[in-house]
Amino acid sequence: TPLAAARAQAQVLQSRWPAAHEDAQRLQALIGQLDRMNRLATRLLQLARVQAGIALHREAVDPAWLARLVLDELHSERATLQVDTPAPPPWQADLDALGIALRNLVENALRHGGPQARVVVRVGAGRIDVEDNGPGMAAAALDRLREALAQPPTAPTRLDGHLGLRLAHRIAEQSGARLELASPLA
Repeated sequence: TPLAAARAQAQVLQSRWPAAHEDAQRLQALIGQLDRMNRLATRLLQLARVQAGIALHREAVDPAWLARLVLDELHSERATLQVDTPAPPPWQADLDALGIALRNLVENALRHGGPQARVVVRVGAGRIDVEDNGPGMAAAALDRLREALAQPPTAPTRLDGHLGLRLAHRIAEQSGARLELASPLA
């Protein structure tokens, strides 16, 4: 992609200076910005796919396997998996869409839970819970977020950076499931 090419060029330039050099530090900041732009572009493409109805395909999906896959891809020592015993049976769902939703929820918990927060993904019969031990969200803010998510897909809704939650919510809707948000402060 153009963003990946720009990132590669910035890395080549960065390699020409010692890490403490002012220009190397500026290039590191540029690389960070390019990474953020890439994440946003990916989410916007995912949102377009979700709005087009990608979660309508149904196949047998092992939710525990999918959760392990998502956590392995994220490479975060702060995120762990717990699976109920006995393991839940396969679900009829869209593997890609469910993976997008779960990845966005885990990334959201890692990001908004705080730098020390631990995230637990629990897989049980008919559910996947993503919990973090971060500070939580005030009741009024959580209510505003729920209201924004409840808007129809065509409504111009501002989610204050919660694009991942919008994706997870729409995928849940298309899958016949429900996204529930909770906070210890609410």
